[in-house]
Parts: sequence; C-alpha cells; structure tokens
Amino acid sequence: WTIVLNINSVGRRHEFLAALHEAIKAASQRTRYAATYEAVYGCYSGYRKFLRTAFQMVKDSKQIVDLGCGTGRFGQLVVQKSPFAKVTMVDRDKEMLRQARVKAERYRDRLSVVRQDLSELMNVPTDKFDAAVCLSSHDGIANFSGFLANVHRMLQSGGRLVMGHITPSGEVAELMDAIRVELEAKDKFDVLKTQFHQIEEYEKRKVLSEDFRLLATDEILAQLKQHGFRVDQSFRLPGGKGWLAYAVKMDS
Repeated sequence: WTIVLNINSVGRRHEFLAALHEAIKAASQRTRYAATYEAVYGCYSGYRKFLRTAFQMVKDSKQIVDLGCGTGRFGQLVVQKSPFAKVTMVDRDKEMLRQARVKAERYRDRLSVVRQDLSELMNVPTDKFDAAVCLSSHDGIANFSGFLANVHRMLQSGGRLVMGHITPSGEVAELMDAIRVELEAKDKFDVLKTQFHQIEEYEKRKVLSEDFRLLATDEILAQLKQHGFRVDQSFRLPGGKGWLAYAVKMDS
C-alpha cells in the first residue's frame, strides 16, 4: 500500500517528518513483535512452565478473564485443557489481538476478544468471572491501583486472581538472556536469530516507554491486600523461572 501526504502547510516540516518516521517505525516494530512472539517465547521452557502453572491455579474455573492476553496463548491453553471453561481475552494492542483472534476463531464459543486498556476496563462486566489472570502484563498499566479495583469489581465473590512475571525479578534483560541461553543450548538460536532480536528490541523499547513501571513483588502483594484480596500464595517457580501470586476476592 502507498500513502500520499501533502505537507506543504506544515510549518516545522523536518520535525513533522521525524515524528512520522518514529511513528511508522514503532508501528512496524509492534507488527513484527506480534508476528514473532510465539516463535521465540514458545521455545522457552520457562514461558511454557509459567503458563502451565498459572493454568493449574484456575483449572476448575468456568469463566476466566485474561488481562493483557497478548497473542492469546494462555486462553488457548485453557480451552484445550479444560472442556468447560470460557475465556475472555483482553488487551489494548491491536497487533497482538490480531493473533489472539485467530485462536478465538478456532474456539468461537469459548474464546472471546475485547480490545481495552487495562487501566480502564470499562467494557468488562461486573461480577461475571470466577477467575482472572494477569501474566507479565501489569508493568504496562498506568494506574495499577485502579486496575486492581476494576478486577475486584469484575470477579464474583470468592473469585481468584493470578498474577506473575515470567522471571522472578520481571527484568527484561534477565528474561532475554534466559531465552537466548536456552535457544543456544538447543541449537535453535541461529534459526530464530532475526526473530529473537526483533523481540529483544521491542521489549527494550517498551521498558523505556512512559507507561512502563516495574513493580516490586512486595508492592504488588501490598496493593492486592489494600484492594480487598486475600493473598494465599506467592512463590517462585522451581529453577528460578518465574514468580506467581494467587489471591482471592474478599467480600467488602
């Protein structure tokens, strides 16, 4: 496709073109990131174990909301493993949701997609879900306190919330190093080198964005308690691959 621009009326043309270039570059990076996400992360055992462990914590739930669903890998895992569960997948990134919608088409009656910023969640109904998950997505939430208040509203009484990081610290550098080491050990790095560097570049760029804020584990647990959740579990996965917390909605 081609775009024709008439910029004769733009007073600061060089600044405009520079901003346009950066916007196009960012959009291109998002598209490549979404298209290659599962090829890279799917090869990492820590990612697969992280998702499987989170699933075990909600496996008997019937209505689950996946907050920050990305490409929909967790939702797909749920409907493949649990014959009765339905998953509402929520994310703000249209490129990631493009991948999630492909999965939703395969499980049309059990997977649904909602495009929504996690700081708002106005399109997600009240008291509908018996479980919510937010897996390595909460660091991009501008208003984390408001997010937890909305999750509390969305959950039924006694509903469960599972949150976590793929790595214990949540640090991007730690995650990318772990993925690279494993790919090299399996002789897959050369095959996935281009995709890996695309993912790495995007993850580093994301950390520098205004919305990104790396939340310490203690801060997350404290805020969960402040917003009406009882924290029943907080643990590192064996081998140091990930951190998960399990909390239950308490009645007011």
